[in-house]
Amino acid sequence: MGKIPKKLINDSIVDAVFEVRFESSEQVTAPNLIVGYLAGNSDWKSRVKAKLPVSDIPDQFRMSDPNLRHQATLELADPESNQSIKLGEAVASTSRQGEYPGWGTMVRDISEMLEHSFKALEDFRVVRVGMRYINVLVPDIHFIDDVHSLNFELQVGGTKLEDELNINFKRDIGSTTHTVRIASKAFVKAMNPESGVALIDIDSWSVDPKDIETPSSILNWAEKAHIQEKEIFFSLIPEAVLTDIVKEWS
Repeated sequence: MGKIPKKLINDSIVDAVFEVRFESSEQVTAPNLIVGYLAGNSDWKSRVKAKLPVSDIPDQFRMSDPNLRHQATLELADPESNQSIKLGEAVASTSRQGEYPGWGTMVRDISEMLEHSFKALEDFRVVRVGMRYINVLVPDIHFIDDVHSLNFELQVGGTKLEDELNINFKRDIGSTTHTVRIASKAFVKAMNPESGVALIDIDSWSVDPKDIETPSSILNWAEKAHIQEKEIFFSLIPEAVLTDIVKEWS
């Protein structure tokens, strides 16, 4: 598409997450100390701390199980800003839930997390970076009546599907892979807000070594991936609708 909207009158983002998965020598020598090292950032000391359910599983089992290895064990939450830091022996993430504060704030969150993580562990090597944006569209403010009002068409046997649906597709753009989920309310557990009728979930990641070597290269990747995610999202919104919901164009 041509110009990409910069800001909507009413944002549709309900959850934004940035995650790094990493390796370090401490995972072998002292895995139980890693979360403590990461959580030691003085700027995070006043946050509300909570153990996550997976923390009850012994670390040797978590680190050996591919399904658990990159699960966080500790959450550091800031209720006032709706920002949350989640940490594990092989993962660190920052997220914003609820009212989205804008990309500039998200970049500052990411930069702070990266700067501290690279300093906290002597041998910190990122093996994957990922970013996920979950959008919920509400008829009264986004002028989307249901999932079929979006800019796509799905047919089976030559017949257009008009019932509830839950679909996933993948797009590779440069070194970034995007998995996109589009779902009707019937397929979303606890749609928030409840008045939402369609979910667009864009999950992006890169394992290209050039993207994940340093904090600056990771931030460069994040900027590019963010633009690509916006292009994918807005390509699903009909142009006639964009006219009514966009507050500011890029």
